[in-house]
Amino acid sequence: MKNQLLTIHKIGLTLLTLGLGSCSSDKDFKQLPTAEIKLKAPLIFNSKDGRQVSISSILPDSVVDSSDWIHFTGFSRRNTNDPIQLITKATCTHSGREQRLETTRPLSLTLQVSELLPTEYFFDLQKPYPSDLECNFDFKALEPSSQASHRFSLKTRVSISPQMSPAIEFSHNQVLITGPETKVILSLQKLENSTLNSDRSDSFQLHCQNFTAELNLGGGKLKVGREIWLDPDLLSRQPAKEKPLQLCRILGYRQKFITSWSSYFYLKNPQDLPQLEWLTPTQRLRYRGRQSLPKIVAAQVNLYNPHLYPQLIQIHKQLPLHITPICVLLFRSSTLTRSPTTTITLKQKVELIYENDHHAIYKVFPFGEFSVEYALYGRVDCKCPMVITEPPRHLPVDIFKPFFTILPPYRDNEAGFFLQASDLSSAIEIVAINPHTEQEFQSLQSLRPNTPPPLIWVENQIPMYDRSFPKTVDDLHSAEEKFGICH
Repeated sequence: MKNQLLTIHKIGLTLLTLGLGSCSSDKDFKQLPTAEIKLKAPLIFNSKDGRQVSISSILPDSVVDSSDWIHFTGFSRRNTNDPIQLITKATCTHSGREQRLETTRPLSLTLQVSELLPTEYFFDLQKPYPSDLECNFDFKALEPSSQASHRFSLKTRVSISPQMSPAIEFSHNQVLITGPETKVILSLQKLENSTLNSDRSDSFQLHCQNFTAELNLGGGKLKVGREIWLDPDLLSRQPAKEKPLQLCRILGYRQKFITSWSSYFYLKNPQDLPQLEWLTPTQRLRYRGRQSLPKIVAAQVNLYNPHLYPQLIQIHKQLPLHITPICVLLFRSSTLTRSPTTTITLKQKVELIYENDHHAIYKVFPFGEFSVEYALYGRVDCKCPMVITEPPRHLPVDIFKPFFTILPPYRDNEAGFFLQASDLSSAIEIVAINPHTEQEFQSLQSLRPNTPPPLIWVENQIPMYDRSFPKTVDDLHSAEEKFGICH
């Protein structure tokens, strides 16, 4: 048959005959005992729908899945009990890159296609689930004692299934890693508290972006063995801390050949926190009249990395500040929101990695430090009613009443305002580079302060009164809210 992929030296109807003379000289033939091995043409068994097709019927543009099986059926022999070895050579091309794998094993009745493929195709960050491998497989059955051999070949396309067993399951049997689009984040503790189910493999390895490790099974639980790191760019001796987020998958092996695999998932290593010092303004904060506000610091933090490995720290620059003005006459405005002026001061051993209008990411090397300051500038304009308790010199006495008079809105009659930074839980975070895209950043841990941001009272030194009207938090809660008096 034209383009027939199975090359057979001796064909007899449905039998492939493996004879002594296939690869031996006449001289050698006379010195070796008579031996004969007969095989039916192997079948490809589709693992998804159960269809079977002879290997001789597969065309080069056919697609074989990595989870399919090759069945060697109709096996018979005579005049010898020597074991038969199967030598396979796989040459596959994908995205212009060629990979090769040569294996030798005892000839068995079944062989999974994945056992023939190079490991590189089961862990590729650029093409996690390749479906268009162009592969040439050469098979050689060999009887070592007589050196009798027989060869056949297969040329086909191969697709890597998104997932086979093992499936990682929690104790309540909820499958955590399920498909090609599911990339859950697992801590090392969660991974080791998971169970591993696979009846196709007798050993397992954890393959990650920057390391590999043996997976030991004890009592049905996983234990990650010693990590072998592959990243030449590591700066420290603590790679799991330096590269805390890894894209990983589990590969299962039977006699050192791949027979099962999981979907990809993220493995998150625990992080040691840097030293943080959140500072709260304690000085008495004041402004005067219609003038622009002086710099009023709402929050400040100093960060220091005491560890022997670098950390990536993300600073959110658009941290909203909440302002609640209070009038002298104990009215309060609805809360206003202002964007702060964020000042980041690099002190030593800090490198800017990425920055946009919303946040900045710094690599803080060992013993590096910097500070962040969120400050309020600008103006707060209010129209509060004015309270008069004694006749001002510039007003006629006849309009002054004995106790107090409320005049029409006046533009400098607020007692001041309460200032509070919004939730600081996301202001500063430890992040990692997303290993899948290598461009995005994944938050690992928030470096929030131990207490909520405080309310800060900022007083207005009203020129016409030449004094201040300090207010308390109780005043804030008891004041009547007036909409639209401040902006």
